[in-house]
Amino acid sequence: VNFMLSGNDVEVDDGDYHQRTALHLAASSGHIAMVRHLVLIHGANMNVLDRYNGTPIMDAVRHKHSEVVAFLKRNGAVLHHDKAKGALFKACVDGDASYVELLINNGMSPSTCDYNQRTPLHLAASNGHTHIVHFLCNQAVCPTSLSDPVDHGLAGGLQLNAVDGAGNTALLDAIRHSHKEVQAALRAAGANLAAVNVADKLCLAAAENDTAFLQFWLTDLVYSKKGKSTDCFPATSDWHFALLQVLIENGVDVNCADYDQRTALHVAASRGRAEVAFFLLNCPNVDINPLD
Repeated sequence: VNFMLSGNDVEVDDGDYHQRTALHLAASSGHIAMVRHLVLIHGANMNVLDRYNGTPIMDAVRHKHSEVVAFLKRNGAVLHHDKAKGALFKACVDGDASYVELLINNGMSPSTCDYNQRTPLHLAASNGHTHIVHFLCNQAVCPTSLSDPVDHGLAGGLQLNAVDGAGNTALLDAIRHSHKEVQAALRAAGANLAAVNVADKLCLAAAENDTAFLQFWLTDLVYSKKGKSTDCFPATSDWHFALLQVLIENGVDVNCADYDQRTALHVAASRGRAEVAFFLLNCPNVDINPLD
């Protein structure tokens, strides 16, 4: 290498037919001594692009050469988030914990989102990868914050309760797919279901007769009785009575109304559901004279 670069015919940043330089190839192969030599002695461009817009550090990341990645990053190489986030998402789906850690530890934001606002935590939780969930939870900030916007990959930590484009959180994904260890890890870190739309999820569970999902979901429900409303009660009129009890006992406002301002008591009375009406009338703070 020294001999070839000592003349005037070859430059250190010259590329092959794919525009890949000597540094691309050395980084891709994990040859840390050559990488150091090219950068420190010959001044190789660490952010040079090949014909596929790949950089030496991305090659090192792809092949999990952590020592090469650390050296390049320490000396000014840039890990472009747009190029790396696809690799991060795939690693979370596949359960490749070492790859996830390599990307996050070298500057990839744990809160980066895909086109559907799904974070790495959503993907790891959905696929039951507890070890990755534990690692990502340790990157979290504001674990119970619901008002701050989700970071789209530029900087910062991860919100445990981030909501994706379908209104789901990582914990809800773990519950849906019955990944109990993941559920426990997320709860222990402070995740909850307060950000999830109550009406939509409860009605969907009811429509699909998914009582197990509903029971798990309500266990985690942190639902404010003030400032919240839901149209879920009219849909409950055809549910098993036990489910209505579960809803009330887990904090859903007994006086919440639908778009016609009809409460559960309206529906129970109009359909002759005496046992439901009796239960509702014995709930604390029930309005016995609601107007629709």
